[in-house]
Amino acid sequence: QQGGCKGLPDSVYVVVHPVPQAYAGQDTVICGDSTWITLQGSYTGGGSPIRINWSPGLNAPQNQQLQPIVMPGQTNWYYLQVSSGIPPTQCSTLDSVLITVLPSINLITSQDTGLICVGDSITLMATGGSGAAVFQWSPLSGLSSIVSDNSKVKVSPATSTTYILQASEGGCLEADTFRVQVHPPVSAAFIMSQTNVCIPESEVAFENRSLGAVSISWDFGDNTGLSNENNPLHPYKTPGSYAVRLVAIGIGGCKDTVYSPTKVEVYEGFQPMVSTTPALPLEVSAPGGKVVASETSGKAQQWTWHWGDGTQSNGSTAEHQYNQAGTYKIELYAEDKQGCRGRWESSPIVVQVPEVFIPNVFSPNGDGIGDGFRVEYTGDEYFNLKILDRWGVLLFETHNPQQYWEGRDRNGGEVGAGVYYYQFRIGEKNYPPGNVTLLR
Repeated sequence: QQGGCKGLPDSVYVVVHPVPQAYAGQDTVICGDSTWITLQGSYTGGGSPIRINWSPGLNAPQNQQLQPIVMPGQTNWYYLQVSSGIPPTQCSTLDSVLITVLPSINLITSQDTGLICVGDSITLMATGGSGAAVFQWSPLSGLSSIVSDNSKVKVSPATSTTYILQASEGGCLEADTFRVQVHPPVSAAFIMSQTNVCIPESEVAFENRSLGAVSISWDFGDNTGLSNENNPLHPYKTPGSYAVRLVAIGIGGCKDTVYSPTKVEVYEGFQPMVSTTPALPLEVSAPGGKVVASETSGKAQQWTWHWGDGTQSNGSTAEHQYNQAGTYKIELYAEDKQGCRGRWESSPIVVQVPEVFIPNVFSPNGDGIGDGFRVEYTGDEYFNLKILDRWGVLLFETHNPQQYWEGRDRNGGEVGAGVYYYQFRIGEKNYPPGNVTLLR
């Protein structure tokens, strides 16, 4: 109003845009300058249209995404601007997030080998971090530390195992795995036929009872070399005491070794020495032919005599009587204190049936021809001869088949020429009486 004049009324329209609230997310720590991270941007409020802008270092269209993926490379601030409305009446808010980039641990691992045998161990090693890294392993079974920070450990698993390593430093964490393959176990075992042997019968049989073996190696302890036979038969040729070793080899070259619980004792052995009465070679008469045999080496402790006629005796000295004609051999099996056995065999022994010859006339005239009467007998049995006159008077008697009747009575007087009677017995047999003529 001026000079009493009033102006016309006027008005203005004020538009108030809703203001959006930008949220850039929580500050975050990441490890490694090559690590990607998704920015967790969000907003509330505002009106259409909404515009998004991230800075710095993001190019379109990435910078226009609410949750872009970025690689900071180093510690960095990121700013999120959210705008609504149309310029020049555009409203916007700004928020920031700090992405802290820590050095990467750069975990590097190594191991001696990935294949072991049961009972063996290998070393697992790790490096990384800037001097304050902490190393943790799992599982702990069969694991022992070599150094205080656990960067080097020794493992000896009973079965194939995967070990997990976690390394942490300043909030950064990295992990790796180790696979240790354990070959199937091998167990060496064997039995042997005997532990005491005697030369020359000195072979020992061995039976392999190993488990899980693909090949085996025997050492018999007598410097004869190794054997790869499964069930060998080994002869020992030199006296001594020998330890036997078996090496069983499984998959991957895994080995197990076992020794015999007792050594193989090898003895010299011996040869029996025998003397006989009568001395060999000999002939004896049956029935009643006797042989006495003695083992004289002084080494034997057990004796078994085989006489060749189906009978046998024991003892260092034995006596035997042959009752049937034939040809026989004596065999002796003797054993010494070490259990060594020896054998002796005689030359042939001829056993004959003795002959009996009875003359029917004799003339004791001193001419050297038929001067006496005797029953010619070559055997060894009991012998009895009697001479009687016609009246049964005993004139002569002898048990010696080599003794003659010279035609005299029991008083030494000559008897006259004529016919005389004899009776004789050999062993259990009484021969029929007979007569003999005496000539003067």
